[in-house]
Amino acid sequence: MDAQDKQILTQLKVKRVRLLVELERVEIAIKAFENIRDIDPLDALPYLMDEVEQDMDELAVATLMYNPKMTAEKKILFVLGKIKRGTALDITEYLLRVDKDIKDGKALYERITYVSSRMFKFDKLAVSKDGKKNVYYLK
Repeated sequence: MDAQDKQILTQLKVKRVRLLVELERVEIAIKAFENIRDIDPLDALPYLMDEVEQDMDELAVATLMYNPKMTAEKKILFVLGKIKRGTALDITEYLLRVDKDIKDGKALYERITYVSSRMFKFDKLAVSKDGKKNVYYLK
């Protein structure tokens, strides 16, 4: 496979990820209209927003580089490397968008909150305050 073929293959994979993200958004919206009580708002939030901070192509590339087997700390570092600054909710939303296998958004949010707080305590992350919320960023 030559360099041009590899580039085309990468572009096709990015397009596939972008389409899968869009399909998930549509499925969540359909479920919302069918029975709103079956959806955890934290799980639905990233899919119901028009365009969250990232461009779809950038998100698709991040999805290709993301490894679901990373530790929670590495996932947080990965996300902050992409979004630069964010609360635990911002980090959770990003992970929900790139990892389609995550089923429990609330449990993920609680884990991200705990781990990011611990990372700050051990001087692995920097924090600024936005009201009562911690906004994490890389040192």
